[in-house]
Amino acid sequence: MSPRTKAQIDEIREQSREKIIAAALDLFAHNGFHSTSIAQVAAKAGISKGLIYNYFESKEDLLQAIFTEAMKNSEDILTLDPNATAKQRLIRMAEASADFMYNNQEYMRLFLTLMMQPDVVKSMKPWFDTVGKAKKDMLMPMFEEIFPGRAEVEYFFFGAIMDGIGFGYLVLGHDYPFDDVKRKFIDHIQNQ
Repeated sequence: MSPRTKAQIDEIREQSREKIIAAALDLFAHNGFHSTSIAQVAAKAGISKGLIYNYFESKEDLLQAIFTEAMKNSEDILTLDPNATAKQRLIRMAEASADFMYNNQEYMRLFLTLMMQPDVVKSMKPWFDTVGKAKKDMLMPMFEEIFPGRAEVEYFFFGAIMDGIGFGYLVLGHDYPFDDVKRKFIDHIQNQ
């Protein structure tokens, strides 16, 4: 058997990293961040506990990686069609963000449970502040174009509606009128 190429090794490393993130997301979302140990994440991912530390310095670093993966979603959405108008990009972002929440309840469960844990929020605050500022800096020009004079309020309103949609669906499941609420929100943006 010939030795693995650098590309093969990189692929194996990326697959291991993804398995760790997926295992941590599931365990953090269902058992809680503090109630989940690195050993449990390793067992669920099917790797040794020590191997996790080749990828992540700590449990908090692993949590940041989960958040980073989720944040990439909004960045990818905004770059899909650079020729689209600001309103078209915002509509696309709202639709894709809602679809992401619908298809990835684990992220919503994790985000909501973590936001209710002041000690976790406090320990992650520098990272949240950095990511939040970068996201706001990226989105505000679009909001300023669509909502001149009230961009910041609309930015926070947009986030509150998205949080509400995610929370409603998470709590009520298929009893939540997800498609109707999503459509109403899109119509609200369209009519601006």
